Amino acid sequence: MSAEAFTPQRIPPVCGFNLLEKFAWRQDRPRGGRFQEWDFDFMAEHGFRFARLPMDYRCWTADLAGPRRDIVQAVLDEVAEAVEMGKARGIHVCVNIHRGPGYCINRPEIEPFNLWTDAAAQEAFAHHWGTIAERFKGYSNDECSFDLLNEPPGYGQRGFSSESHRTVMEMAAEAIRQVTPDRLIICDGHGGGHWPSEELLELAVAQSMRGYIPFEVTHHKAHWCRRPEGYVWPEPAWPMNVPDQAGPWDKARLQREVYQPWRQLQAKGVGVHCGEAGVYNQTPAEATYAFLDDLLSIFNENGWGWALWNLRGAFGVLDSGRADAATEPCGDHQLDRRMLELLKRHL
Repeated sequence: MSAEAFTPQRIPPVCGFNLLEKFAWRQDRPRGGRFQEWDFDFMAEHGFRFARLPMDYRCWTADLAGPRRDIVQAVLDEVAEAVEMGKARGIHVCVNIHRGPGYCINRPEIEPFNLWTDAAAQEAFAHHWGTIAERFKGYSNDECSFDLLNEPPGYGQRGFSSESHRTVMEMAAEAIRQVTPDRLIICDGHGGGHWPSEELLELAVAQSMRGYIPFEVTHHKAHWCRRPEGYVWPEPAWPMNVPDQAGPWDKARLQREVYQPWRQLQAKGVGVHCGEAGVYNQTPAEATYAFLDDLLSIFNENGWGWALWNLRGAFGVLDSGRADAATEPCGDHQLDRRMLELLKRHL
C-alpha cells in the first residue's frame, strides 16, 4: 500500500470494483461462492487498489428460521481469503453487509425483522459486526475496512429516521470498536447512499456515496428499479434531458446538485468515498462512456476514490453483455477494453 494513510475516518482516493461472490443468498448456493484470485490479479495488473465485498448476511447465518445470531465461521474464513488476496497485491478490501438482519434496499419486505424499529434486529446486526471484527482484528486499516450497511433508505421509509439510523450505526460501531478501537468504519449515506448523513458526524466514521444519478442514464430498463405502471424509459444519452423539468443533466448539474453536499461533508473532516458507481448494460455504450468520464472526473477533482459496480457483470468491464460495446477475450471473459482504459485514466 502507498504512503497514503487509511485512518479511522479517512479513505485515500483508491479505486476499484465490487466483487459479488456473496452478494445474494441462493437456495442452491446458500454460502455463496469463494472470491476469485483471478479478479485480484486482474485488478493489480491494471492498477486498481480497492475491492468492496457487498455480502448477504444469510450466507454466514446458521439458522435462517431463528434469531439469526449464530454465525458459520467457515464462511468468514472465505471472506478472509479475499482480504489475504488483496493484502498480497496491495489492494484494500472493504467488507460490506449488503443485506443485514432486518434490511436490504432490495426486497426489504422478505426480512422477518425491521432493522430500524426492532430491537432484536438491531442487536443481531451489532452481533454480526462484533463477530466480523473479531475475525478480522489481525488486519490493519490499510488492508481492511468495514462498510456497515449498504444504502439505507430515505427518511420516513420503513421506520427509518435520522435517530434510528444513528442508533443502529452506533451499536454496530461500538461492537467493532470493542475489538479494534481504531478500525476504519464506513457508513453509506441515506436515501440509497446518495445523500450525506449529518446524524453520524459524532460517530467518527467515513461516509460512502453513490454514482447513480440520474437513474434514467445509469439504470435504464433495470428490472429491479420500481417505476409507475406504464412508465416509458426515455432514451438515455449524456448530457441528457429527463422528465423532471429542471433542465438537462450534465457534469455541471451533477457537481451542483448531487456532489456539493459531499464536498461540504468532506470540509467537516469526514472521509468520503464512492462505494458504488456504474451504468447498466441497457444504456448505449457511447452514453455510458461519456457519463463515466464526467462522473469520475468529479471524483478526481475532489480527491474521492470509487468502486465500479461491478467487475464482472452487467455494469462491469468484463462480461457486461452490453450489445453495442466492442469486446475482446481476456482469460475466460470478454473485456470492454475502452471502458477499462477510461477507468484507468481516472485512477
